[in-house]
Amino acid sequence: MSSFDKFVEKMKAEKEGFKELYEQRKVGHIIETYRLSQKITQEVLAEKTGLKQSAISRLEKGGNSTWKTIRTVLDGLGLDIEINERKIV
Repeated sequence: MSSFDKFVEKMKAEKEGFKELYEQRKVGHIIETYRLSQKITQEVLAEKTGLKQSAISRLEKGGNSTWKTIRTVLDGLGLDIEINERKIV
């Protein structure tokens, strides 16, 4: 079971604030998965973006990160975010 899966199970058990924390962790997991698939270390990404390695680690672990930090990391990886309208039922 991956650390992300363990996190999901833990959060389901706690439920309090699950959705917000889940979304933060999900973004971090996507970024980490892509970074690893490209064989880029956190240190190399930090050098490329001008961020501290600890900021990248915090983002990947689902910690509080600013929009600026997220955009900087995405730019460093050559990624974009697409926002889609969803139907509210």
